[in-house]
Amino acid sequence: LPDTLPPISNLGLLLLAKGDLAAAEPLLREALEGRRETLGPRHPDTLHSLHNLGGLLRAKGEPAAAELLAREALEAKRETLGDRHPGTLASISNLSTLLMDKGDIDAAEQLQREARASASAGAAEHDWTAEDEWTTPNDDGNAPSTQSQLQRKEQQRKQQDAAGRSSSAA
Repeated sequence: LPDTLPPISNLGLLLLAKGDLAAAEPLLREALEGRRETLGPRHPDTLHSLHNLGGLLRAKGEPAAAELLAREALEAKRETLGDRHPGTLASISNLSTLLMDKGDIDAAEQLQREARASASAGAAEHDWTAEDEWTTPNDDGNAPSTQSQLQRKEQQRKQQDAAGRSSSAA
């Protein structure tokens, strides 16, 4: 079973990137459950699967379910990686984003301040990685934006559709 989990997860992520959330969800759930059973709840691959399913649930508009997974991932990363690790900081950012989506700005701000303090204290210890964060790099490739890949793709699709309509109307 462990050998089949990466392809299952990868297919789920591909479908998620394409916007086929209904087809992606059972695959991402299967990958998460398989990894929990075979690798344990604190293994890095299991935590990646938590992150992936949480991102899908957020994209589906299920913030409460996504928040549960984000909190689980953050707790596990704090225990296994520590507060200053980039993966932990990315999980703090993910949870903060969900709280902002819910309108809980005070809690989101508190998490962002915590992440900033931890990042400043641990900046020399780790290289930046956006691997676990529900964000994409800005066009210049530097600081991450708070716009998800799916939102960015949808925005690009709308712009292309608008450009196509304006050129066909001319």
